[in-house]
Amino acid sequence: MNFLHLTILFLFVTILAACSTTEKTVVKEVPGVSKELSPENILTPMQQEIETANTKKQLDIKNINDQDLDVRKPAKTIESYQKEAAQGDSNAEYALGIKYRNGDNVAQDYAKAREWFQKSATQGHAAAQTMLGNIYRKGEGVDKDTNKAIEWYEKAAARGDAGAQLNLGWMYRNGEGVAKDATKAVEWYQKAAAQGDPSAQYAVGMMYRKGLLGVPKDAAKAIEWYEKAAVQGDAGAQFILGGMYRNGEGVAKDATKAVEWYQKSAEQGYPIAQTLLGHMYRNGEGSAINAAKAADWYQKAALQGDPEAQFILGSMYQIGEGIPKDDAKAREWWQKAAAQGDPNAQAALAR
Repeated sequence: MNFLHLTILFLFVTILAACSTTEKTVVKEVPGVSKELSPENILTPMQQEIETANTKKQLDIKNINDQDLDVRKPAKTIESYQKEAAQGDSNAEYALGIKYRNGDNVAQDYAKAREWFQKSATQGHAAAQTMLGNIYRKGEGVDKDTNKAIEWYEKAAARGDAGAQLNLGWMYRNGEGVAKDATKAVEWYQKAAAQGDPSAQYAVGMMYRKGLLGVPKDAAKAIEWYEKAAVQGDAGAQFILGGMYRNGEGVAKDATKAVEWYQKSAEQGYPIAQTLLGHMYRNGEGSAINAAKAADWYQKAALQGDPEAQFILGSMYQIGEGIPKDDAKAREWWQKAAAQGDPNAQAALAR
């Protein structure tokens, strides 16, 4: 999974973000400017916002509504599908629904998309049933109708569609179209996770890590589920694994593995992982000290708006650490961080 997902870590959109975690360390800064960072799991406001958005992506309907369409996207011409659909082929009907929904070589037409999905879904096509659920849930060419969305998701979920199961978990968790039911939410998340859905695996890992929805805290099980999601390329799970290995949460402390997981997440563009990877290289934690690599990762995060990375990058320019000394660039990055409320950058500018 790429950074589309990335993806990407609020409550299962609102609660899980509060549970999402990053770690800080002590980093060297310009003289007179304190940058003592707690080793505990503390996020700056901007990082909280980024992590909240990521967690939402992990659990939202993009899992089947957008991402999986790249896999399911039809390859034949629309004429070929129309001939097959005229003979009642449910796969062709589903494919036509995708084409009209996405405007793939035809004018986008939600009404026609729904018509073809309906024909396919009526024949028991699970992916088409899930897509109908998405259409009613999002109000694509129809009035939003969570009751109908639930109805179609349940049909698809009963046939084993992991995306529908994931969405049902979310909806039962939040009472969207149904009464809140933590037991059912956990049941559907676990079914989707057992089928290998990385977003569901991320969610189940979070349940075990934080003891959510009546699931008992179990850091070892959390590690197990996060790893399942992480090996499939989930940037958020990779980031959290980095923190758990760094802190020895559910596993023996292993700074080298922490760097490995942060690196995987950072390479997908996950900004907080990029900042923390910068810390690791800058301080020689889990790797040899490498100020140039640290500066490179701080810059990647800073360009995505992380104020901590912006401040540290400015500090490195100010003293020429790992990059050529450049007072103008130092001030420029401090100003960006200060504009987001970073107190260290504000103090640096006031000196």
